Amino acid sequence: MKKILVTGADGQLGQELQRSSFIEGAVFLSYNKQELDITSYSKLKKLILEIKPTHIINFAAYTDIDKAETESKKTFLVNSTGVKNIALLCKEFDIKLIHLSTNYVYDGEKEIYTENDETNPVNIYGKSKLEGELEIIKSGCLYVILRTSWIYSNYENNFYINMLLLSQKTSEINIVNDQFSSPTSTKEISRAIDIILDKDINLENSGIYN
Repeated sequence: MKKILVTGADGQLGQELQRSSFIEGAVFLSYNKQELDITSYSKLKKLILEIKPTHIINFAAYTDIDKAETESKKTFLVNSTGVKNIALLCKEFDIKLIHLSTNYVYDGEKEIYTENDETNPVNIYGKSKLEGELEIIKSGCLYVILRTSWIYSNYENNFYINMLLLSQKTSEINIVNDQFSSPTSTKEISRAIDIILDKDINLENSGIYN
């Protein structure tokens, strides 16, 4: 039986996964940031020893891109140190890790990026997420890193919801026209995670996926 520890369960993806996951024979144990602080190695280890998960899905992250520029210490603490804690414990206890990363690890100079393209983050958020990725790789645990972009859902403040609300209030919407991305539904990400869990993570498929 798969026993899956989910961090950051109160975010968009955490909420979606709790509503839509259907893996047969799997138990999901979800914790929000108040219940589980990934920046505390000792608390994280204590919980892992208690519940003995086979997998960890890490949704916990500092995601406020603008505030990250002035709160860099906090950003790196969550997105790098916290991820390092998870990865090291995954290696120690033979736990498989699914981690959500971002397109912000790139510089945005290309229209399409593949996993083989060089990373070059241009802001604190991107740098912290890339550092988290590198900590996972360095740990030696089995992992799948999913680089996503512009996540949207029905559960939380996001670009899709904001545009929908604005369209109901006005006939004309003014937004920037110099940003391009691939909006990704939390439902699609949850389906992808279900497939990963079903097929499981091994030496052959462990790696980064855009």
